Amino acid sequence: MALSDGKPLSKSVEIASVSVVAEKQRSKGGFLKPLERINYISKLYYPLYICKVNGNEFLVVDAVPLFARQLEIKKIPDVTPFIEDLGNTSTLEEFLEFLKKYMNYFDDFESVSQEQISGLFPAEWLSNVQDLFRNLNELEITAPVIDAKIMESDVDLIKTKISEYKMQTLQDVNLLEKALQNLEEKSLQWNDAVLAEEKEIAFKYMDQIKVEREQFETAKSKLENEKKEKLKELEESYKLKLEELKTKLDELKKREREALNLLNEAKKLQDNTLINVAENDLNNVRKQIQIVNNKIRNLESEKKLEISRIEEQYKSMIELERNRIMVTAAKRDGEIKEKEKMRLNMVSCSDYIKDRINRLIQEKRKILEELEKTTVKYINLTSELNVVKVCIPFYVIQYSSNKGLRYLTLFPVKIGNPGYFAKLFGKQVPVQEWNQLVYGIQLQLDSLLKTHSEVQKMINDLAYNNNLFLNSETLALLKRGLQELVRSQWLTQEEATAIQNALQPYFQAPPPPP
Repeated sequence: MALSDGKPLSKSVEIASVSVVAEKQRSKGGFLKPLERINYISKLYYPLYICKVNGNEFLVVDAVPLFARQLEIKKIPDVTPFIEDLGNTSTLEEFLEFLKKYMNYFDDFESVSQEQISGLFPAEWLSNVQDLFRNLNELEITAPVIDAKIMESDVDLIKTKISEYKMQTLQDVNLLEKALQNLEEKSLQWNDAVLAEEKEIAFKYMDQIKVEREQFETAKSKLENEKKEKLKELEESYKLKLEELKTKLDELKKREREALNLLNEAKKLQDNTLINVAENDLNNVRKQIQIVNNKIRNLESEKKLEISRIEEQYKSMIELERNRIMVTAAKRDGEIKEKEKMRLNMVSCSDYIKDRINRLIQEKRKILEELEKTTVKYINLTSELNVVKVCIPFYVIQYSSNKGLRYLTLFPVKIGNPGYFAKLFGKQVPVQEWNQLVYGIQLQLDSLLKTHSEVQKMINDLAYNNNLFLNSETLALLKRGLQELVRSQWLTQEEATAIQNALQPYFQAPPPPP
């Protein structure tokens, strides 16, 4: 089965279009570029397989193949013992031991390997493949087909392998989701059970704690009253001290004035002995005034310090009374704290394992998405066969120069639209959008023709025997096609004449195979 867009181009226009591109892409020399000649222009077919997987789902396989895809095979840990051990836990202690045992069980896949499947195209190239195969017709294959190393039986094997991978991945996801669900249910069960136990402990001691709290409040009230009395006594004591110091300060200031008056009288009398006595008395009084002032300044901080000491003393006494009287509350708090520690540990371990399982599930779903991308949907395949071989026409052009051989391939996806060649013609007109799959094949083939001698030999062996220059009808078709392109305003008459003159010598003496 050959590919067609339902609007076949006349053979003359097809040959003329390809010939125009071949000539326009030929290096004419100059600016250090080599002068090239065209060795051949050949039409070939690139083989693909379309395999029906199920319903409206199809597998597209490169028959040559130039392509392969790496599939990542990730084996999950054995879920069966996890589920069985989880089901056998009947106490909280057993469940905690179970969590400890499987804490790191799902941290990673058991093994990871790569498997290469020849013939699978990159997933992104299949995004618009439906457009490529919209019209499949039973057309005559008019040129050699590239040898296919993948047979129909191989396609069935590829389909089976992908289906098995999908099935295994789905089973893995289902097993992991079952393990996750069972763990969530068991965790919720024991979480509720522990919270119920905490509530039961709280209710069990409630009455006794109420009695003890009343006793404690009585003792606390008594101590607080004692504290108030002590603070009141302290306040009065410091108030009295302050008054005494102020009285003493007043007396000293009076003595200071008297000593100052005596000094002044002694100076008037110029009595040195009396002056010395007066000065000594004045200095002594002033030192005492300074001492009293310091005591007044320090008195407030001393009072605050003493108040703080009394506050801390009674706070400690109240706490001692609390511990002495409210023993039941302390016992309750200890039991609940122990249960809560156990519950939080259980929740933490369970959440960690659930997170690890979820991560594996997400990884497996990504793999499943990649496997889904190996197939496409809604291809218009009228054949009843499960595997259909489809041949895509393309042209290959070989140039030669003193620098060696160069290749150019053309994959006109829609042969009936000369706009495909518009860019190569140099025309500023919209170009038919290139199909990703065909464009990818073309790029890969161009790349391999530059570097791989095996690919060069494979193409050359077919192309030399189908060289358009060797066909006696090609020159007439070329001339007719060029005129049709002129009438369609794809070429000017001058361009058509120049291209015909450039290509005509190849028909008279086609170059031999190098």
